[in-house]
Amino acid sequence: MDISKDAKARLENRVTRIVGDIDIYEADKQDIVRELTSHFYDSSMMRAQSRGSKTIEKDDVEATLADSEDPKEIAAAYMKTYVDSLGRAGIISRSVAFIIDLILALVATVIVVALLSLPLLPFFPGAIVVETLANGELNLTFASDLAGMVFTIIWGLGSLVTMICYFVVLEGRFGYTPGKWLLGLRVLKDDGTRIGYVESLLRNLPKLLGSFSLLVLDALLMIILFRKDRQRGFDKIARTIVVHKNKKEEK
Repeated sequence: MDISKDAKARLENRVTRIVGDIDIYEADKQDIVRELTSHFYDSSMMRAQSRGSKTIEKDDVEATLADSEDPKEIAAAYMKTYVDSLGRAGIISRSVAFIIDLILALVATVIVVALLSLPLLPFFPGAIVVETLANGELNLTFASDLAGMVFTIIWGLGSLVTMICYFVVLEGRFGYTPGKWLLGLRVLKDDGTRIGYVESLLRNLPKLLGSFSLLVLDALLMIILFRKDRQRGFDKIARTIVVHKNKKEEK
């Protein structure tokens, strides 16, 4: 049976929305695309036949989609089948990715703080004193307590904004940071669907708080208590997992 251009576009749009919440291996994803497309096409075709038409129109597709579940619910239902096959990332690959991210985030923080500080330098002439120590190292001090307080606040705000953008925003939007991308890792919800900003914020709280002891404790919880699921403590709270993009779980 023929299908109109508008109907086909509407059907493809719905399939794209569903698959957009599914981040699994490409071959498996294409199987889901074909299955969903066939399901929606067959249902729309039956509606077209019931009104004696030989062409599937947009209204037929719209009626079919209206009777179907929400795209996120459909994606979650599919992922229940695949989530156990996702290769969970261990402590080593995640640690390497974190070290890379930490270096890049520090560089980004220095750039952001410098850009925020430059406009204030004319108001604090000679505020920063650079001294060369006996061993040849450079020592930076502030000429006044006010200057020290202002630039300390700028550093704190710049660091917080950079960390939020680097870890929370990037993971919430794309599911990975540059470090995770380089290691082929992705962050997903524990049902296998794509992570959102809320989950990203929760799992990255130790990094935003800047507490080394909390980061270590979070990692130890993964090694001691949640070794099987390979989840940090805050992964458990956020209900997230970290997986290898192109590596299935070995059974």
